[in-house]
Amino acid sequence: MQAQASVRQRRTAVRATGLLLLGSFLVVRVLFWILPSIFEPWSAQTTDRLFDVRSLFAATRPVYDSTVVHVDISDRTIRALQQSYLSRKQFARVVENLSTMNVAVQVWDFIFLARMNEEEDRALIEATAHVGNVVYGLAFEVHQSGRLISASTGDSIVQNYLDEHLWRIRVDGDPEEMVQAGRAQITFADLARAARGLGSLNLHADRDGIFRRIPLLFRYGSAWYPTISFFAICQFLRVSPEQIILEPGKSMTLLGAQIPHQGQKDIVIPIDRRGNMIVNYVGNWERMKHYDFADLLRASDDQLDMEIWTEELAGKIVVASQVTTGSADVGPVPTDNNFPLSGVHANAIHTILTGNFLREATPLQVFIVEAIVLLLLL
Repeated sequence: MQAQASVRQRRTAVRATGLLLLGSFLVVRVLFWILPSIFEPWSAQTTDRLFDVRSLFAATRPVYDSTVVHVDISDRTIRALQQSYLSRKQFARVVENLSTMNVAVQVWDFIFLARMNEEEDRALIEATAHVGNVVYGLAFEVHQSGRLISASTGDSIVQNYLDEHLWRIRVDGDPEEMVQAGRAQITFADLARAARGLGSLNLHADRDGIFRRIPLLFRYGSAWYPTISFFAICQFLRVSPEQIILEPGKSMTLLGAQIPHQGQKDIVIPIDRRGNMIVNYVGNWERMKHYDFADLLRASDDQLDMEIWTEELAGKIVVASQVTTGSADVGPVPTDNNFPLSGVHANAIHTILTGNFLREATPLQVFIVEAIVLLLLL
């Protein structure tokens, strides 16, 4: 009798434990559903910790493709040149030097808003036009809602440039929830026209302020504008807008991308319903190769030095930006709390180039994983 009572007690305890776990599971699922603003950041931050863990071990650490590198205007630049202001002639010289070094694409994380000096502006315009592989920045007033708005800038020169350089791509599906761009600030028109093109520098953090994803395209009227990183990688892979297929909430496909050492292939980029790609960061800021603006500026003074630099940088995608102390263009990413945001664009380029995409689990996949965990606990 005592043995039977003991068995009944154990069964009751197991049943109670199972009901408690099941009830807790259901409560958590309901809370996730009705309070996403609280629980989604917790889930995302848990995933962030996995970035840190994988960086600890060589076997799990993402492989860095040194095709993507940085050129930094840093505190070291200021000390080396002994000046706090860089002239547009100096920018022009670095643009020319990078071209001589056979860099594939120059991504300048700058918006040169207005003319400053006729001689210096002309030097930068002529250098940019001569090399033919420079991408500069623009910034949109961005509307996260899908509602249709007027895209007019109110400036006829800016508006004419934007209208002339819209991207026409193939869209399979409803793009209503894609992020819509409005008025824009652009690199001044003469320099913009001399460049290969302009790309948006807009970034939008997740609910908790962390930059985990990047929009690849913005709706602009009835057409599209690319993020600067997406523009750059399309140039590198020789993909024109006509070779891009957008399936909102599913993918962005680059048809016939010409990948160095691999040949021609289609690249399918997973995106969310707003057109965002999750950035697969290779590590902290120091993980990618960095070169200083001052060194590149002085390189053309010595022919041997130029030859060494050419061996180092030929075929690279260079992301140039200002990272001096006090720069406001920093923010938290999964691998670093104070990350220069030009690195988001560099890592986005790297993610597409390497094809190491991250995909968010579907609700069904999440439910299956949670159900398996629950069964193991029972």
